[in-house]
Amino acid sequence: MSGQAKAQQIEVVPKGELVKRLARYLEQQPESVRAADKVMKALEAASLVLPIAGLITAIVLIVTGSASVNQSIPAAIFAVMGCFTPWMFLLGLHSVLIRAFPPVRYLMADQTPKSLGFFTGSTAVGMGVVIMVAALFSAAFCGMGAYAFFNPDILDILIPLIIVFSVGAGISGTYVRRRARQQR
Repeated sequence: MSGQAKAQQIEVVPKGELVKRLARYLEQQPESVRAADKVMKALEAASLVLPIAGLITAIVLIVTGSASVNQSIPAAIFAVMGCFTPWMFLLGLHSVLIRAFPPVRYLMADQTPKSLGFFTGSTAVGMGVVIMVAALFSAAFCGMGAYAFFNPDILDILIPLIIVFSVGAGISGTYVRRRARQQR
């Protein structure tokens, strides 16, 4: 073997091409699917108001001194993180409704051999369901994490749940990636 490293040919699909694939896919769908796409985009945008409002509320409560600082700041961090879960859930639902993943252009990146890419059909529905379930677990953990600063006894339940969820998420993520690569 020579001292030179072999250059690998890596096919990179630009983000623009993935956006075009999504647009072509949606053009082929019935009007009800295109209408669902528009409604879901509006709901996703509206759901991002919740974390902004949560952050502003947390800042106001902390600055005005209306809350106990050593409990409120960490609880507010968990609460603001939890405010993103409706958006996550809506993204998963969007994928299920239009049967395409990712369902929006801002989640697309240049596709490399290690990235998932753009999928339609049952693979997209499966990814959407996984995102919805992950959003529900995330909301529960954020709520329990915020509550733990006011009642530490819940940590006896929370820590094992987080460990089980993390292992489950890792295994399901590996399964989804393998299944997606097989369908390429």
